[in-house]
Amino acid sequence: MGWVCGWWWAGLVAVTLWAAIEDVRSGTLPIWGLLAALVIGLAGSPFCGSRGFFWSLGGVLWGGGLPLAAAVLFRAVTGREALGGGDVVLLACVGAYVGSAAVLLLLLAVCVAVLVAGAVMAPWRGRPRRVRLAPYVLAAVIFYLMVSLL
Repeated sequence: MGWVCGWWWAGLVAVTLWAAIEDVRSGTLPIWGLLAALVIGLAGSPFCGSRGFFWSLGGVLWGGGLPLAAAVLFRAVTGREALGGGDVVLLACVGAYVGSAAVLLLLLAVCVAVLVAGAVMAPWRGRPRRVRLAPYVLAAVIFYLMVSLL
């Protein structure tokens, strides 16, 4: 069963890589593909996940719920969009694979990476109009896999 789990984790990397490419290329994330990956993540979690189906379901709720709540609050306060629906579904999809505790750490890592990248690029590019979130999610997923599975 080890090689099956390897393919399952490779699926997570493939989905986040695909999402990063689409986000940079077109600025949108196709939700249908992310929802399919989310279902695969939940379905494989009893076999390959760290603690089973309900742990992954918690990851979906935390990974999608916190960003959704933040986006709704930001829009209510400022009137501008903070996250698109694809970003929220991508983070929920990652939560399905990594579980509830790890998705919180991944969200923190993504936030820190976006802040650091923004601070580094600001002198050259000025204030960015829109941040593509998926490449940072990909970097956080790869880092998580390197630390936890190796």
